[in-house]
Amino acid sequence: MRRIGLAIIVTVSLLLVPFAAEAQPATKVWRIGYLTPAELPPAPLIEALRQLGYVDGQTAKLEVRGAKNDLTRLPELAADLVRRQVDIIVAGSPPAIIAAKQMTSTIPIVMAAWGGEGLLESGVVASFRRPGGNVTGMYMFAAELDAKRLELLLEAVPRARNISVLNPGHGWSLAYLREVAETRRLQLVFSEIPGPDGYGPAFAAMNKAKVDAVLVPSFPRFYFEHPLIIEAAAQQRIPAIYEWGDMARNQPIFPSNSPPSSSS
Repeated sequence: MRRIGLAIIVTVSLLLVPFAAEAQPATKVWRIGYLTPAELPPAPLIEALRQLGYVDGQTAKLEVRGAKNDLTRLPELAADLVRRQVDIIVAGSPPAIIAAKQMTSTIPIVMAAWGGEGLLESGVVASFRRPGGNVTGMYMFAAELDAKRLELLLEAVPRARNISVLNPGHGWSLAYLREVAETRRLQLVFSEIPGPDGYGPAFAAMNKAKVDAVLVPSFPRFYFEHPLIIEAAAQQRIPAIYEWGDMARNQPIFPSNSPPSSSS
């Protein structure tokens, strides 16, 4: 996540540098939209603004729109940012990026992270070398890395053959995972997690089904709910592999924020 934060800082900085030079003598407050499938604290974006000399609420104003894991709300939230005539939109994850792109072809859009394959196929950008249009940002090769993490999980748990994969849902690619599963003769079981309260029952069901290990794929929601995942995995004594090291260490993402609770 620190690497994601750095990438966001660099990308947003490049886009706002012309604004910064223009903003010094002016009183304009630059409006920055932040569109996310969850309710993610925009700490990297705030840090980027601070490094550029902006002060939140004085020379820049963040308009945060979070879908609370209801992806069907993203188009209306993106449309709201466009109606408010923000100067730039930062969008996290493919569903948010696509929603923002569908709502505007003129407001600059920064991809905080495109986590799966299909960026070119989606039409969001024309090519990696020349994206064109109004979208730029970071492509993470997350689908490819999820497959690599599956291979690493097998090194850690060689006996594993029945592996559960938490299912992020819309916009997530299975092609690379299925390729590894077929090569290694694995049975993949995709587990739906309807909300923060769902991890306990889901892992209990995995235990009952004699799941050998769990893959937690790359997805913003799983990153910010990882304390709940770790607790559920520990209760059922099921080994799991995660996207980032601080998830496996169960470290706080932002020290000033409390981890999600099962009642949220």
